[in-house]
Parts: sequence; C-alpha cells; structure tokens
Amino acid sequence: MEKGFVLQRKAIAAIALKAGCPIVPVYGFGHTQLVTLVTDPFGILESLSLKLDTSLAPYYGRWGIPFGPPRREPVLMALGDPVRLPKCEKPTPEQVDEGHKAMLAGFSKVFETHKVAYGWPDKELRFVLDVEGVSAGVEKPTSASPRYRAGVASMAWRSTRRCTNAP
Repeated sequence: MEKGFVLQRKAIAAIALKAGCPIVPVYGFGHTQLVTLVTDPFGILESLSLKLDTSLAPYYGRWGIPFGPPRREPVLMALGDPVRLPKCEKPTPEQVDEGHKAMLAGFSKVFETHKVAYGWPDKELRFVLDVEGVSAGVEKPTSASPRYRAGVASMAWRSTRRCTNAP
C-alpha cells in the first residue's frame, strides 16, 4: 500500500483558487523504494523535530549505509490532467474543500491509471493524516492526546516566534 500525506494540505487548493491556476496532480512511482526510513518507537526524533522546527528523518540506502546513496530502483513520474479551479479572491471553506477533493481525485486517477504500467497492479493508494497511517475514516487525535498537545504547543511557539521582533 502506498500512502499519500495530503489530507491536511488544503492550502494547496486555497492558493490555486486565489491564483486561478490549475493543480497538476503528479505521482512518483518507486520513490518509496529508494531509501528506508529509520523508525523511532520512543518519539525522540519527533520531539526533536518539533523543538528544532525541522524534520529529522534518518534513513539508510544502498548497502545499508546510513544516509548513503539511494538504492537503484526505477522511478516513474506520472502527470495527470490539470484540475481547473475558478479564481476567487477570498475562497470559502466549502470552495477549498471542493478543490481539495478534486485534487485528491486527480492523484487517485493518476495512480490508478499508471500503476499497472509500473508493475504494481495490486497496490492501492491511501490518503492518510499522519505517519502511523490514520486515515480520513479513522478517529482523529483529540485534544487529550500527547501528540495533539505537542503539535499545538509547537504551532503556538512558531507563531509567536514569527510575530516578535526579537531574532
């Protein structure tokens, strides 16, 4: 199963609506086979990533070398038909949701159209909210979960840091 982390990326549709430009869905087949990400069961890397305001994602590639060259795998970049959205100076949340759904449908169509040509006839594409694979149909994190609280604290810290005049 291939996972797409675009369920919370509604800003793409909002920007396209404001600019009046189409969204071209693109899917890269084989890029998930190039390296293997190191998983952190204790959440240390996630905590550091939030504190440093950057993503820390260690991986290993060819010959098992950490941060080494990627494996030699074929990669196919497939482009879909443009998703045309009307130009709106101030798009409503409903318009953004419609544009986002059209974008997701475009990604799904590109994947389904080209997966057999790449050699993945049995694979499916699932859009998820986070790395653990929580999808749209599954219960979202609540305000009681530590992951949610850490994310909110990080967002608050980032927004205050950007708003102050201090370096």
